[in-house]
Formats: sequence, structure tokens, C-alpha cells
Amino acid sequence: MVFFRPVTEAALRARLGELEKDCRDSFQKLPDLSQIRTALLQGFDHPVWEEITPTCIRCTGCTAVCPTCTCFQFNEERLDAQSGRRVRVKDSCQTAGFTRNAGWHNPRSKAAAVRHRIMDKLVYIQDRFGKKGCVGCGRCIDVCPAGIDIRKIADTVVKDCPPEGQRKPMPVSIPERASTRIDPQLFTPYPARIVAIHDETPDIRRYVVRYMDERLAETFRLTGQFFMVTVFGVGEVALSIPFGDQHDGQFEFCVKKVGKVTSALAKLGVGDVIGLRGPYGKGFPYRSFAGRDVLVVGSGVGLAPVRTIIVRLTRSGNATAASPSSPAPRAMRAWSTSRI
Repeated sequence: MVFFRPVTEAALRARLGELEKDCRDSFQKLPDLSQIRTALLQGFDHPVWEEITPTCIRCTGCTAVCPTCTCFQFNEERLDAQSGRRVRVKDSCQTAGFTRNAGWHNPRSKAAAVRHRIMDKLVYIQDRFGKKGCVGCGRCIDVCPAGIDIRKIADTVVKDCPPEGQRKPMPVSIPERASTRIDPQLFTPYPARIVAIHDETPDIRRYVVRYMDERLAETFRLTGQFFMVTVFGVGEVALSIPFGDQHDGQFEFCVKKVGKVTSALAKLGVGDVIGLRGPYGKGFPYRSFAGRDVLVVGSGVGLAPVRTIIVRLTRSGNATAASPSSPAPRAMRAWSTSRI
């Protein structure tokens, strides 16, 4: 008795055609993404964000299963008294602590967090790399207990997008060139020694630090707005740059004791070693300041982030000019405001 026989080429093609048809028929209608970037930017304040936000329970399932979510954080693990390791741990923009600042202030609301995930997949990643960050796998839809559906959101904002003549001005998409080179030192802090500590207030200290490898200070360029400062075995924290681009090999940071890392930093003394990564962020556009009046506004400890620009604009020798031949700003005023 014969149970099996060779499959003919015609039968195989017919069966593959049936499977392909079944697969295509199983797909729902896909949203129109041809105008999605324009629609999302125009609908940045669309009511849909507030409508879906109450249903989100911040389980982070959507970002856990997404193949293009890459956010992470570092954990410092102490192995013994003299050694430890830095572990990269997956993070999610949907957690409340993702954008929480010192003092538990969070500039991003829950609705803004929900919106950010959708904008990142369909706008921000495309602006950076020229391709959308959503691959259409539907995993985030399947795993979401609240049924938040990126397709329905896309359909809603595209449908409500105002016509061409009524649209608000918006930035032009200029994809950045994605680099495949990874700096081996990118996530490893350089050791720096605390050489002086000044008590500004009972809970604010000014730390003067110097790279243990003095050659790093010689090649330093102030191109960002903050450093990642590591207390080994505890963690790292972003600290604003309050100093100018001209230095004698020493850098200063003003730190308020408010959290785990800053509290650990407050226990360190002169001679102790910390880690520095950076600078990160985009520096102030000094070229555009040439020949113009500049008004710098700060409040309380918020003066630390803007002190960089004050120092640079008030340097002797017109260090604020975009080039030796460019005129310096005509005037610079710094106002400090605070509540009574």
C-alpha cells in the first residue's frame, strides 16, 4: 500500500497560491502612511492623545516587544570593594521615571509619553534615518491590554489633518546619516579626580574635577550642554555644564543633593574618583549671537545650565564671536528671577 507519492510542480504551486491568498486575506486594511508625518506633526495637540491616555496602564509591553525600540539605561553593580561592572538594561519611554528629573519633576506628561512612542515610530526615526520605525508587525497591538492601536491613531490623525492651505508651519524632514561606527569608549566613563569642593548652600556643592588622564583636557571641546557623571557602584546622573570652553584642565559642576546618585556624590571628598562621559546635547548656537543682543534668563539653581553661555559671552578678548573676524554681541544681560 502506498501512503505517499511525489508532489507535482503544478500541485505545489497551487497550494502555495492558496496559502498566499489566505495570508493576504488575513491582513486588515492598512492605514495610509503616505501623509502620516505631516498629519502627526499637524496633529501634535490632537484630542486623540488625551482620549487614549487614560486607558494606558504603563505596562511597557508595547516597547518590550517592538523590534525597533532601543532605549536602555545603565546599572552599576559592585563586585567587590575594588571592582564593579556597568550593565546595560532595557528601558521604556512609557515609564514615568524615563523623563523624571531631580526632585521628581517630570516635564513629560502621560499623554506626551503615549504620543512620543507613536511619533518616534512614524516621524522621529524617519527624520533621523530616512525610514519609518514601525515595521508593521502588530506586536504592540496584540500585547496591549488596553487595545491601543497605532493603526487607528494613524487613521484618525490623517483623516483630521487640515488641508494644505490651513496647515501650520512645520520642520522639514532632513534625514541624518546613520553611522555604523561605534566608539568603544561611548558608554565607558573616563576617571576624574575631585580636586576641590566648595559648599555653596547646605545642599548645593561645587565640585572641581580634573581628568586623571590630562591629555583628555587638552583635546576637550565644549560641544554639548551636559555631562554624564558616574559615582562608581551607585550610578550616573546628567549634570549641566556651568563652565566655559576655556579652562586650565579643571572642570566645575554645581550639584544639589536630591537623589540617589547626588546623595552618594555628597559623601565623596577631595581625592575621590568619579567618572565623566560627554559632553552630550547640542551646544548653544553662538554663531547666531554675533552682532546681536543676548538676554539670558534663569531661576535659582536653573542658572547652572545657562552659566555656560554667560561665561562664554563675557570672556575677555571677544571669545563669543563666531570667528576672529565676526563682531561680538553688542550687549549681554543676565537676569535671575526667583519666587519670594
